[in-house]
Amino acid sequence: MIDKIKSFLLVPVLILVGIGLLYSGVEEYRHSKALNDHGKLAEAVVEQVNWSTKRGRDRNFKADIRFTTEAGQEIAGSVELPDAQGKQLRDSDAPATLQVKYLPEDTKVIELADHKDSSAGMFGGAAVALLAAVGVVLYRHYKKKSAGEMETAAA
Repeated sequence: MIDKIKSFLLVPVLILVGIGLLYSGVEEYRHSKALNDHGKLAEAVVEQVNWSTKRGRDRNFKADIRFTTEAGQEIAGSVELPDAQGKQLRDSDAPATLQVKYLPEDTKVIELADHKDSSAGMFGGAAVALLAAVGVVLYRHYKKKSAGEMETAAA
């Protein structure tokens, strides 16, 4: 019974994962392109570094930051950090600053100044998930078809 439920849910889950990765990839691409085209640089003060620990390893570092835009608006937000930089900021007692880029029209979009666009990996993951879903559907279809042919041949 549980195997049938798992088998039934496999295709919808793969499709949802594919669509989610596709959406995330499009958002990442749009934000990265906009930041590269007309993003503004700012010096941000690091207020706090957050991270998670999994299997004894510290990872997923995020810095809570505060900076002032060119228009004089005070902005608070967070940026994801590479592990090495996150550990360095976490272990440092001195006040830290980061170079960030933000969009003047949408100050919620904030990234490190040297942020690399990772949308290609998301698009690749979406393609793999969606192709796997198609593969499972085709496999099931042909498996049923061949099982039906064997029954008619036996009769």
